[in-house]
Amino acid sequence: MNIGDYVVRRSYNKDILFRIVSINKSDIAKLKGISYRILADAPLYDLDIVGGMRFTEEERSNIKKAYRAIFRSTKPLKDALVELEEKFPEDKNVKYLIDFIKSSSRGITR
Repeated sequence: MNIGDYVVRRSYNKDILFRIVSINKSDIAKLKGISYRILADAPLYDLDIVGGMRFTEEERSNIKKAYRAIFRSTKPLKDALVELEEKFPEDKNVKYLIDFIKSSSRGITR
């Protein structure tokens, strides 16, 4: 485990998401709560890394481009979504966003 990793504590039934702030020589991690304003410490063996909490630079860039194409474009929403599907056919995050919008029963506000 490294500083900056997102973790949960096994001994507390993985109820709060933390980020590792520091690790001392005794393998005790100082933790900062993500959803709650809390500081804690825990031994490394009590922590589980939570995957999927970070995006690569390419993924972040693609999400940003998709957001702009959807929310800042003057094109009709259907056209913007079709264009995104063609532009990012392999990007799972953009696909998730498109699928979410398409499956919405109430639509979105632009």
